[in-house]
Amino acid sequence: MEFNPSKCQVIHITRSKNPNPTQYTLHNCILESVSLAKCLGVDISSNLPWGTHINRISKKANTLGFLMIHSESLKSSAYKVIVRPQLEYCSTVWCPFTDSNISKLEVVQRRAARWVKHDYGQTSSVTEMMQSLHWRRLDQRRIDNKRYLMYKLTHNLIAIPISDFLIPLVRPSRHYHQLSYRLITATTDYYKVSFFPRAVFHWNNLHP
Repeated sequence: MEFNPSKCQVIHITRSKNPNPTQYTLHNCILESVSLAKCLGVDISSNLPWGTHINRISKKANTLGFLMIHSESLKSSAYKVIVRPQLEYCSTVWCPFTDSNISKLEVVQRRAARWVKHDYGQTSSVTEMMQSLHWRRLDQRRIDNKRYLMYKLTHNLIAIPISDFLIPLVRPSRHYHQLSYRLITATTDYYKVSFFPRAVFHWNNLHP
């Protein structure tokens, strides 16, 4: 299989304020250098914030109002099938950590709850609507998704060698279970909030 140079781009991920201008060629064509690229449906920026991706999916997810459905159960199913997958696709990679980005995603679900319940009253409690629908907050679901992936990694259910990234705890304390890993320390926020440092923290805190 050959790559088409016109469909390939180069993105430089660096913390340097003055990165070295490098060029890459493919089939004698200089590849375009960009600061933002989409890879497998995820928007990746050169300085690794996820605001662009979150803005895009939160706007794209506001599609329920176009559906002519009256049944509450069908509305709830429509949200779970059409909207929520867009808000959670590959979230273990781009999981937000700032309050503003977390709120942008939660607003979509809260708006959907009003649509399902057909209740737009200013004094109505959206939290109670979500409880009656048995919808959990999206940030809680993202934590569970990290734990699911950690389970698969720990039990070799996916082709990622976990020993290359994590060190098991030789003597787990009474606060951790037998499959706990050493916590990862980080000096930069972008690494500290990336998958492995955050996932290990949530994984270790599971009940034995």
